[in-house]
Amino acid sequence: MLLQLIPVSSLACLASSAAIGPWHHEPWGQPYRDYVGGINRVLAATSTFTCPTPANSAMPSSTLPPPSQGLAVYHVALGRGLQNYTCPPSAGSSAAPVALGAVANLYNTTCMASVPVPGGNPAYCLTNAPAVAVGDPNPNTNDSTPIHPLGSGSVVSGHHYFTDSTTPTFNLVWDTTNYGIFFSKKTFNVTAPATAAIGSDGSKAVPWLKLEVESPVAPLTIEEKDLVPNVKEIYRVNTAGGAAPATCAGMPPAFSKQYAAEYWFFA
Repeated sequence: MLLQLIPVSSLACLASSAAIGPWHHEPWGQPYRDYVGGINRVLAATSTFTCPTPANSAMPSSTLPPPSQGLAVYHVALGRGLQNYTCPPSAGSSAAPVALGAVANLYNTTCMASVPVPGGNPAYCLTNAPAVAVGDPNPNTNDSTPIHPLGSGSVVSGHHYFTDSTTPTFNLVWDTTNYGIFFSKKTFNVTAPATAAIGSDGSKAVPWLKLEVESPVAPLTIEEKDLVPNVKEIYRVNTAGGAAPATCAGMPPAFSKQYAAEYWFFA
């Protein structure tokens, strides 16, 4: 039930949040669907509410370098997926696993990030989402089971994956939404806080990152160029799960760890 999943102090989210984008047939397990669906259910009866401007959102504080001067929040998404690793047999059991990148579904949480909570963190609603999501099964994108729009569902922004095995790519072009396609590179990282949520497989939280958007690895078509807004920097913060063990001892040649995180896009 919704009230069992959300702390009492976050009930303010339910009173002041907003629906975000069109709904899709994208299955997600019940805990996260209750969390986001409950927030949007309240909004359905609040027709006068307008989602706050994303530029007023407050990203979680960290020791990462701040966004460059002149940039403002453009989009915020919850990522839920897998961090992939390899342990080549030749490396030996004492070697550290090698990261192979991540794959994740991205869900639009821009409005949740903008909702002010009286006397508290403006992004309190979103702050709890990665911990809830990482404990829930990863959505099955091949399942076309319909989800009712006013009670249980997830709003799709797009997908995160690696192009050419080295380029973090954020494809936020979906069937009825278009937030752009971004190719990036990591510029800074910091260790996740000790209090960060662990994954459903017991993995610790992956580091927080700052990424810079760079030119596409391949030329874009004219149509694709129209899809790319002026996003310059992307942050991965408030991570939950996803980290590999310290060594390859007892690990297979290839394995994955469950993770969730907030992704903040600045333009």
